[in-house]
Amino acid sequence: LNVEILLDKKHISFSDPLRVSWRTTSDDKVVDDSDILAMYCYSHLSEDQLVLNFSKPREAATIAQVKSSSRFHNPIEASSLNFDHQSWYISSFPIIREKICHFRLWRVETHTDNNDSPNTNLDQASTLLSLLSISEDLHLPPLETPTAIHLSLTNDPGEMVVQFTTGTSGQPFVEVVHPNNTVSVHRGTSTTYTNEDMCQEPANSTDIGHFIPPGNLHTVVVDNLVPSTEYQYRVGLKYVSDEHKMDTLKEIYDDKYYSFVTVPPIGSNDDEPFAFIAFGDQGCPIDGWAMGGNMSANMIKRELDEAVIPIKAVHHFGDLSYARGNAHLWDAWADMISIYTTRVPLLVGIGNHEYDHTAGGTGKDPSGESGDAGFHPVWGNFGTDSGGECGVPTSKRFYTPQNGNGVFWYSYDTGLVHTIMVSSEHSLSKNSRQYKWLENDLKKVNRNLTPWIIIESHRPMYEGELISPDQFAVDEAMRHEFESLLIQYNIDLFLAGHFHSYFRSCSGLYKSKCNNGGLTHITVGTAGAKLDTGYVMKNNHWTETFIKDWGYGKIVVHNSSALHWSFISSHGANEGTSMDEVWIMKE
Repeated sequence: LNVEILLDKKHISFSDPLRVSWRTTSDDKVVDDSDILAMYCYSHLSEDQLVLNFSKPREAATIAQVKSSSRFHNPIEASSLNFDHQSWYISSFPIIREKICHFRLWRVETHTDNNDSPNTNLDQASTLLSLLSISEDLHLPPLETPTAIHLSLTNDPGEMVVQFTTGTSGQPFVEVVHPNNTVSVHRGTSTTYTNEDMCQEPANSTDIGHFIPPGNLHTVVVDNLVPSTEYQYRVGLKYVSDEHKMDTLKEIYDDKYYSFVTVPPIGSNDDEPFAFIAFGDQGCPIDGWAMGGNMSANMIKRELDEAVIPIKAVHHFGDLSYARGNAHLWDAWADMISIYTTRVPLLVGIGNHEYDHTAGGTGKDPSGESGDAGFHPVWGNFGTDSGGECGVPTSKRFYTPQNGNGVFWYSYDTGLVHTIMVSSEHSLSKNSRQYKWLENDLKKVNRNLTPWIIIESHRPMYEGELISPDQFAVDEAMRHEFESLLIQYNIDLFLAGHFHSYFRSCSGLYKSKCNNGGLTHITVGTAGAKLDTGYVMKNNHWTETFIKDWGYGKIVVHNSSALHWSFISSHGANEGTSMDEVWIMKE
């Protein structure tokens, strides 16, 4: 069978579209739907080595699957009479840290040792792959190309953290242009992780679609900055440019400059309001979901572009990429949100889809939890929702203020606000590590400097959905464990996600009673994950607002006595519209 594989380009950038077509040279020959189109990527393999390595493609799909994917990602063209049924339309080429890719078309054949009677039982038959065609090479961006650029914070308003990823190792640095046009260079550190660092399958599996090397993860702390000041920056890498000359070092800068504004000084802002964005549960469309995550990302960029009151940060309290052991989704999600993470700090927490596991944690769990399975109380429903990742990618990829337990629990001050990120995936009972840390952190808060205290958690204490008994048991247990601590220290707001809908409680909520000396609870797990359309509002007295719509929260800190919350829709006719709002006032 004579088949030609055609690529519509020879060089490609990450996220660019690519069309892979196949053509036969004979009218009576066809490519079957059961044939397999596979992509192979490499940096140093010779052609002979690659032939021997064909059993490990980067991606592979049957022609039937390829056609279905093309129709899904290119619906307008798919509906036309001119739709090309002999092509694979890749709407966004993935981030692959190799130099070259090419495609191979295989035919799957079965055979048996008994030549007289074909064996139709696939369990007993063997499979062979016959090579039909090989495409030309597709050249990828250089290995030193930075991706996943994002900002974070320390507890010093005169610092900003810059993180990014490359496909080659070296010393990372950030070049900063100051308001007076002087330039400073700040150097950082690097890390990575392997499939063996994960706790369970599929995260620790190297089969197609699961673990892929994350590249080199770089962190640079930029110091000696002035609070509330704008800076330009770009990232760079000092690395060995010639593997045959190990003493040949090259410094390369990203071509693009970005900008950030440092956060306000602790205790300031009575005359200068500021805002931040808050939500949980985003994911990205490449996971097969609708475009909710992408729409929220675009709306947050629009918020930054049009802000009258400056937005200082984005808070994402768990269920980030929804990779769940499918490692390429971390890159896809990071690429999607880079339209705002290069401009404002991203402060993340962990959810069940980053951490929950049931085995393999001993010596690997980055939270330091003892035992093999993490946190599994008798009242809990903590399963394998991380796909075996057990927090490893999250803890390696994201820097957080270093006063707690890494990405799992920590706190920081921004102007008049003290924000605390807790982990609902770990114990918060009175004898737990996290409870003791939380209580000690609350004791140290100076309410004269930071009168507002906001706690963020992936799972909520209260919810507006008519949820399953096991979910309700977790909510009740969290209230039993540390709700009284919130009252003791006069917490102003509790933000959560987990449920893919929007909920705001009555004010003063405590022990399931409104106006009972408590606080407002808000669930905003609506940043892109599939909405909980099958659930209805629970008939309870503490629900003030319940909405099933994609969107995000926006907090404006006006001064030491007035804070404004709004829930903003991110799609459809209501895009950009505030669907719910409330003022939280202090004397």
